[in-house]
Amino acid sequence: MKPLITLMGLLALAAAAHAAPYENGTKHTPGDRMPPGDYECSQGIYKFKPCRVFVQDEQYFIEVKEGGRLQFMGQLLPTDEKNQLILRGELQNPGELCPTCPDEQVGTECAGSVAEKATCAAQPVMANLRKQGKQWSGDLIYYLVRGVDGRADKGWYRLGITEKFKVRPARKKK
Repeated sequence: MKPLITLMGLLALAAAAHAAPYENGTKHTPGDRMPPGDYECSQGIYKFKPCRVFVQDEQYFIEVKEGGRLQFMGQLLPTDEKNQLILRGELQNPGELCPTCPDEQVGTECAGSVAEKATCAAQPVMANLRKQGKQWSGDLIYYLVRGVDGRADKGWYRLGITEKFKVRPARKKK
């Protein structure tokens, strides 16, 4: 009977040890990896432009106002890997990707539908950022709305986009 109890005890300990990292892990913050402050961000082929990381209500955000196709603000989320952050953002300028014409012209003069116009503007911008030296990089993931053959009256579709995104500490001004 003792070997059976010992075996059961070992199995219980193994199960508890296996579950422990998910329940009792070390709390990481994005600030441990990318502290608040001034940075430079680059999207795709665009040059590095100023961006910033800031804290609001104990959450870390990155704000990108210029320097590429997208302007967005996104929350930075830690992962269990020390050289990785997840970016979950929202568009600040959906007109670059989504229909912006008046609702009565959607579907005829501009691509999409009235519902798609709102859905597109509210889409998340996502990236898995990995640290390489002093720089973070990953692919931004989002979509844009296009008319079939460039014409809204022929219909529309969503085109998925991945675009390189890089973040580095701002260079000191001389």
